[in-house]
Order: sequence, then C-alpha cells, then structure tokens
Amino acid sequence: MRSGPVALFLEGLPAWTGNVPTLPLLESAQEIWIGSEETGEKGFHGTPDEETLLGRALTACGVRRLHENHVGPHRVHHHAAR
Repeated sequence: MRSGPVALFLEGLPAWTGNVPTLPLLESAQEIWIGSEETGEKGFHGTPDEETLLGRALTACGVRRLHENHVGPHRVHHHAAR
C-alpha cells in the first residue's frame, strides 16, 4: 500500500481522511469504503496487509476480507465478532 491520503466513508458516520483511522472509529462501522484520492490505489482487496498500519488497524477490528467494487472506492465488509 502506498502512503497518501486515505478516505474512509463509514456508514452512518462522516467521512474520515488521514493516514490511520482510530480503532474506535473502525469498530463502530458496519461498512467501510476505502480509496486513495492521490494514487487511485487498487490494493485494498483480498485480505488486509498486516505489514501496513491501516492493515493492522483493520485486522485488529476483525476485518478479514476486503472486496473491490470496481467502479468506485473499495468496499470493506466488517466481519468483527460482536
């Protein structure tokens, strides 16, 4: 994953832009849309990359699989056990 602005569009919450979201923000979301405005990053599908801060944050929140929507930002299904 390249560095650069990452936008998270969280269902029911305002958009967040920055390098690493806080765990409480991720944990409160049922769906997360991720896209890099600067690079058009396409690497947010598959499983979270645990070598990146964002990947570790997603993994810590229980996100196990990321899905690309092909026409816009990447969609992350939040599979955290409650």
